[in-house]
Amino acid sequence: MKPVKCSFIKPPSADLIKSWKAFLALGTRLESWRRYSAGVELFSEDETIKLFASVGIRVAEDRPKVCAPNEKALKTPRDIRKEAVELLSGSIREPLPSVETQIAEALKNDAKFPFLTGIPLSARAALAIISGTYATSSKVQGIEHVEALFRLLCLPLEQYEAEGIAFLRYVSSKNSYIGVYQGENQESLFFLNTKGFKALLGIDIAQVVIDEDRMSPYLVLPRRRRKKSASDPSSQDPDCIVPQTTLDDVVLEEEIMLKLKTVVAYAHTVKSKPFKVLFHGAPGTGKSYTAKALAGSLKTNLLTVPSTKIYSMFVGESEKNICRVFDRAEKEHAIIFFDEADSLIRERTHTIRWEIASVNTMLQNIESSIVPVILCTNAVLDNLDDALLRRMDEILEFKIPDHEARARIWEKELRKHDISVADIAIDQLSKIVLSGGLIANVASNAARQKAVHKDLMLDTETLMGLAIDEQKKKMGKSRDDVSRKVVGFGA
Repeated sequence: MKPVKCSFIKPPSADLIKSWKAFLALGTRLESWRRYSAGVELFSEDETIKLFASVGIRVAEDRPKVCAPNEKALKTPRDIRKEAVELLSGSIREPLPSVETQIAEALKNDAKFPFLTGIPLSARAALAIISGTYATSSKVQGIEHVEALFRLLCLPLEQYEAEGIAFLRYVSSKNSYIGVYQGENQESLFFLNTKGFKALLGIDIAQVVIDEDRMSPYLVLPRRRRKKSASDPSSQDPDCIVPQTTLDDVVLEEEIMLKLKTVVAYAHTVKSKPFKVLFHGAPGTGKSYTAKALAGSLKTNLLTVPSTKIYSMFVGESEKNICRVFDRAEKEHAIIFFDEADSLIRERTHTIRWEIASVNTMLQNIESSIVPVILCTNAVLDNLDDALLRRMDEILEFKIPDHEARARIWEKELRKHDISVADIAIDQLSKIVLSGGLIANVASNAARQKAVHKDLMLDTETLMGLAIDEQKKKMGKSRDDVSRKVVGFGA
């Protein structure tokens, strides 16, 4: 199998490169035995044999191929007769110790692996496996069953308890390269922590986060300031301004308004923990308008980011765009508002690979963000990622306003466009079931018609007609059908 190239990692120091390569080679070989399958090798077979030899591991050239548990190494009668003749003639060489035993002895050698000094044998094997796996595939490996390492290293059964104690003592120490996560079912996951990535692979990691659903680790890379490019959404004007709208201008259910005012009060009081809120509901119910009002009430810049500015046709560019948005928000002390963020926060179970990468990046940045985040989506909660929902401080559903709320919205929108409400039957208009966004459209359309036709009378009947037209667009029905439904609604 052709070895992979790994230019993104580097040894602890230049003078340890040979032993470091041997350490990674041992890790990939142990992982292939642990999985009972031939994994991707980091080095060619010849180079692997030389690296093994440099740390005292001898591999016989005529050593039979190691078979998987479901295979059998069959000997022909001729092989058996040959072995019998060699046995009688005394020409059989003393067999080499098993490679597993030799690897265990080699890993104990501090002179060969000085960067592992003070680390117990099983922890050294775990570090080799995790480091080798990341070097070959960029996959962040976790180890759940430490006992499997003891068997892999051919440790005697009587040493299991002492080795297990030494392993756990090392993991809990301040200078450990191994982190541990305790799951809900008392299952433990051991992984390479930020110190381990820096010391063994030369990679700076901001944080290692555990996906609780999959019991697997993933990385949060440190943010770096980048020069703005043409594809950078932070340079393509998602507006970053303090909105003039406040929560006093929004008509919402009493429960939602109370929660939003609590968010504002908390943000003023506890500035070290930025809020993360999710707005979901049907289109036109005021999610985007409320996001602006929330930022306006806090007198804070709102960085509005449509999902169309995030996705790119180039692999990995979408993830970079997400990171750039968070970078800019931190620099400008802004609230990030991801509008129509459905594809960025959807459930990862049935999504394709490149979308999963974007969702993972989104989760990482939200987890480590030092700025507030507002997410807006038309999707139902069942289609959103569970890990994201757990990270939200508030999840607010925006519904079609009731009769009373529609009446208040009609008054606000008509007054906003300088349309007199004195002679208009607001109660009659409110019987037409429209979202707040559609009512705003009606008021805007009426103001445009008034500007063109100076002598146009904007009375209740005219506004009713415009409202029914707006509802017709939404429902795909004729004006007569909608009118009949309104009449049946009752006075």
